[in-house]
Amino acid sequence: MTTAAGEVRRITGPFVVRACLSDETGHHWTERLRHGTEGYLGTAGIEALHEALGDSPGCVLPVLASPEIALWPGIATPWLLSDKMLSGGLAEESPYWLESLRLLGSLAGRIHSVPLTAELRRALPCRDVPAWLTRPDVAENVRAAHSRLPRHLAPALAAAAAGTHPPSPPSLVHGRFSAGTCTAETPPRLLGWREAGIGDPLEDLAHLVADLVEAGSATGCPLDVLGTRVAAFLSGYPRPVDRTRLWSAVAKRIFDHYALGTWATGDSTGVAELLPAAEAGWLAIQESTP
Repeated sequence: MTTAAGEVRRITGPFVVRACLSDETGHHWTERLRHGTEGYLGTAGIEALHEALGDSPGCVLPVLASPEIALWPGIATPWLLSDKMLSGGLAEESPYWLESLRLLGSLAGRIHSVPLTAELRRALPCRDVPAWLTRPDVAENVRAAHSRLPRHLAPALAAAAAGTHPPSPPSLVHGRFSAGTCTAETPPRLLGWREAGIGDPLEDLAHLVADLVEAGSATGCPLDVLGTRVAAFLSGYPRPVDRTRLWSAVAKRIFDHYALGTWATGDSTGVAELLPAAEAGWLAIQESTP
């Protein structure tokens, strides 16, 4: 349903408001930062990404209309991969999933293989933590929300999330390689990019795998099917992946997401049901992708 002139949908998150506008040239995503620009790429960083990525297929970088507002060029659909996942489509017997997820794995590999030139290192921040956690007040509030999560309901997931591992060699990272920044097309295209930087490539992979686990758990996707979805994504990734570290990073991302939601909404209703289901999905993908 159209909610404003040209606007076909709006997604309000704790840090950004995203809107999709439609005209004769396609669907245009916009993103407005809600709490300042600290931690997010400005014009110089976006220009450095354009230079580094060139015309890499699948990478759709924004133009900044102002420090707070980013605009993406027209695409064919207003729908995101997260829409397709959360609608229950993740369990559908369709070649769409295997092909699209494999292509996303390949896209992640291309991003992580971009040479880290001196110019790129100067232009992009180190992503030891996500862009939205660079604000001390947010980090403190999310830590407090973490402490309220019922970890005892998912002990294996909690233990893995608490584990520490040395980081992978740094690479260019997208920073929010998620189902919410990928378009629901074949091949899919990757929006976002204001959270890009130099960091651990495993965090990009963990973000999307965690999205698959959470969506599958929330929609009742059979565990064996969920495993094939994650395996398809990883099969497209051209680099060796330390599975132990990946599963730990996925567990941490799941807890981070639930803590963020608890802080942003002030409501932890449903987490007690979601965590055990997420743990079951997380355990299942390890059996499917040893």
